[in-house]
Amino acid sequence: MPSLSYISTGILAGTPMDIAVSTLLAKHARRAAGAVALLLGAFCAAAGASAAESGWQAAELAPGVAVEARLIAATDATGSLAAIPAGLHVVLPDGWKTYWRSPGDAGLPPALDWTGSENLKDVRFDWPAPHRFTLFGLETFGYAEEVVFPLTLTPETPAQPMRLRARADLLVCSDICVPAAMTLALDLPAGAAAPDGDAANLIDRFASLVPGDGRVAGLAVEAANLVGADLLRVTAAADPALTAPDVFVEAGPGWAFGRPEIALRDGGRLLVADLPVVQSPSDGTSLESAPLTVTVVDGPRAMERTLAVGNAPAGGSSAPGLAAMIGLALLGGLVLNLMPCVLPVLSLKLLSVIGQGGRSRARIRLGFLASASGILVSFLALAGAAIAVKAAGGAVGWGIQF
Repeated sequence: MPSLSYISTGILAGTPMDIAVSTLLAKHARRAAGAVALLLGAFCAAAGASAAESGWQAAELAPGVAVEARLIAATDATGSLAAIPAGLHVVLPDGWKTYWRSPGDAGLPPALDWTGSENLKDVRFDWPAPHRFTLFGLETFGYAEEVVFPLTLTPETPAQPMRLRARADLLVCSDICVPAAMTLALDLPAGAAAPDGDAANLIDRFASLVPGDGRVAGLAVEAANLVGADLLRVTAAADPALTAPDVFVEAGPGWAFGRPEIALRDGGRLLVADLPVVQSPSDGTSLESAPLTVTVVDGPRAMERTLAVGNAPAGGSSAPGLAAMIGLALLGGLVLNLMPCVLPVLSLKLLSVIGQGGRSRARIRLGFLASASGILVSFLALAGAAIAVKAAGGAVGWGIQF
């Protein structure tokens, strides 16, 4: 076995040993180059396999802070699909948020302009259930950290390449709001539509958060009714029981609703939400004439329903009607008269009635009317005083005072 120094010397000298060794080294070099070429080809093929995702685009919100977005598709080609699942993937920096289709007291929803796309007939844009944010007394609805808006792409001609070009306009807010515009591009070639596992799972995860009709989530909006002129009461049923629900109401331009006061009954299976009407259209349009969309969210489950508004208190109302209040008052009076502290007084009243004997009928009636009027006037005076104290901010009520 020649030594390394001998081989080196022989190669330089050009002897037969030099030629043999040179040939051997050249063969191994060609094999190594082939292996490198194969590895590069595999790397390029792997890079090409991510054709179902566009590159990330960023928009700066503040020095060193940016929002990023991209288009993703569940398949790497159009295949023969009549509809292609896709998504707008948005990643937000800490402390920043973007908005739902109905942003609340402030904000704007995301918008996509598909000008420049090819073989694209229609795009359906779905909205995952929002979160509620409260800042400076404003109630807004949207998303933080990360969100995928599921898209359904309909090609003009199935089985042909699809060229997607979209301008995404977002309003992104923290303590301040910054408009962000990004241009996104994704090309889907013709051919067999192999699934892109990562993109498909990400799209499906957020598509499962899009509110449905409630059957899968075990939710049902039963009614939405006006209580008076400035309170909307929404009732909903749930099975299994609700844990931390929220309610969002949309009624078209000009309408706005405050934060709901939510009461859970029947072990969390009945929800009663009271939302103050804080704004109405200037043209005097009534809420009953506008279709109302109610979205109920409880953790990962959500539902929405569009329904007409009634003007009678919804089921589950805690406010009794006039007839019920009169009945309770009569029952309370009967019970009060049977109490030991009042029952002896009844004998005095009975003696007073008996003492009316021999008087004229008109005089007897006048005496009873005077007595009843005195009672009513006394209680009206007490009621007026209680109302005045309550209006002044005092804690007062019939149950405590009388």
